[in-house]
Amino acid sequence: MYLGTNCYFKKLTFLIFVLLFSLRGKGENVNPECCNYAATKGAIKIQFFLEACSVPGETKFGMVPYFDCQSFVLGVVGTYRQVNSQLPKSSQLCIPESLTTKNLLELILKKHPNWNIKEERLASEVILETLKSNYSCSNK
Repeated sequence: MYLGTNCYFKKLTFLIFVLLFSLRGKGENVNPECCNYAATKGAIKIQFFLEACSVPGETKFGMVPYFDCQSFVLGVVGTYRQVNSQLPKSSQLCIPESLTTKNLLELILKKHPNWNIKEERLASEVILETLKSNYSCSNK
């Protein structure tokens, strides 16, 4: 009985080692189908952004494959939060922790009914403009 148990633990240990080793490499490589879109100055225009926001999860074959509206918003807001304290007081924003992508899109829609933004503007510019007009610390 002792030999059988010892053999069982050796096999189990080997199996765990193999699983851990095989899983370890998965997160270390960038998927070759991912992330080939350059972040140029004019990369994500507001029209593309709003269209992508209107069809979540359906952007597999768009200008930026698999573009995700919410991830983009979270990236812009998160980046601003990171640099916020380094900005002059007049440029600092008091963005509530509870702000969601949906809340922000509703604020954009309030200013631009029916997503009526004619000019070729960057999505990040419109997002920052919306944040500044609604969450300026100097307005509080």
